[in-house]
Amino acid sequence: MTRLSLLATLLFATALLPACTAGSRSTSRPPRAASSPEVALTVRPASFTPVSGWRMIQAPGTEAGLVYVGDEALLTEADVVAASLIDDADGHPALRLDFDDQGARRLFDHSEANHNQPVAFFIDHELVSVPVIMATMSTSAIINGSLDRFDTQRVAAALTRK
Repeated sequence: MTRLSLLATLLFATALLPACTAGSRSTSRPPRAASSPEVALTVRPASFTPVSGWRMIQAPGTEAGLVYVGDEALLTEADVVAASLIDDADGHPALRLDFDDQGARRLFDHSEANHNQPVAFFIDHELVSVPVIMATMSTSAIINGSLDRFDTQRVAAALTRK
């Protein structure tokens, strides 16, 4: 190998090293501040039909492939008192979230007033689930169908650390 090609290879490898060690997810987002939670959870009101002032985002796995999401968070990671990996009825990994009293009250009020309407669950600012509210909920919620077992366990462990 010539000196020039060796130098070019070293420069190329040096340029790639930060991208390879940072991981694929962290390269698309700015780094979090040291005081930020390890995992960000946001639950927002949603609709499959346009709502003035709500933003439209892609929602794979939904009938239309789109959902309209409100800006105001119903729940965040601060409302979670426990999170755990469970298996759903089909044996797939699911995330169970248990909420504190204030979060449970907000979940109850929203779910009671919005039967048959979707709600959007975001983890690390990425839409992971858009379930339709079928019954009034209060103390807990289950997110399924969108995370693999490893990610579900990672999120559950991070949300349980308080």
